Amino acid sequence: FDPSNSEALSLKGLLGQSSGLAALKVGVYWEWFEKADPENVAICKHALKQLQSLGVELKEIRIPEVEESRKALLVTILTELSSLLKVDLDKHFEDIGAEAKLAIALGLQFSGVEVINALKQRTRITAILNAIFDEVDLIATPTTGCDIPKITPDLYPYGKIDAQSTGAIEQYTTLASFAGIPAISIPVGFREESKIPVGLQLIAPMFQEKLLLQVAWEIESSGKFPLRKPAIWFDFDLLNEEN
Repeated sequence: FDPSNSEALSLKGLLGQSSGLAALKVGVYWEWFEKADPENVAICKHALKQLQSLGVELKEIRIPEVEESRKALLVTILTELSSLLKVDLDKHFEDIGAEAKLAIALGLQFSGVEVINALKQRTRITAILNAIFDEVDLIATPTTGCDIPKITPDLYPYGKIDAQSTGAIEQYTTLASFAGIPAISIPVGFREESKIPVGLQLIAPMFQEKLLLQVAWEIESSGKFPLRKPAIWFDFDLLNEEN
């Protein structure tokens, strides 16, 4: 919450009196957690230790069918995308980037049976997560699995198809998206070379957005995580002054 930003919501007003993080149970699927880039893993592990110092209890968990759910999400997204944009692909072929063309083309290849099976997987992973949330309040993962690649000038005209990097970046955020449950990313550190911020993702049960905002507020207010203004940033309050 930025008190100087006229557009920001006051989390204090939204969430009421803070109750702290004591007794909060956070589940970690370590085998999956540690598949991220080693630097991201180290930063996020340090963040979890800091949370423990604030009273959070960590509990080791296992989330079956994570990879199956990631693939099922791709099926549903690509088929929805191709269904929506097929007409635009025909009409504006030259104006659409190579990566978007590839995504639309892939989405057109899936059969109705494959789409139905993907939706069945959504039901399965939702049930799996509901059972896990009977044991823990939140699930913690790195937000991204690797550093963000630079967009160099030679890529400006046509872009770049880099499925490997895209998959690594998104490997943790797809689970909540697929299951339709809330998640939030909290900045907990910076990569050494690129200075890119690293986030810790917290996933909550359905309709527990308030809990996520409460926990994020507590973490950011704790003073245990470094804050740094980016070299390039824009003050949106300037828009209000101009208007």
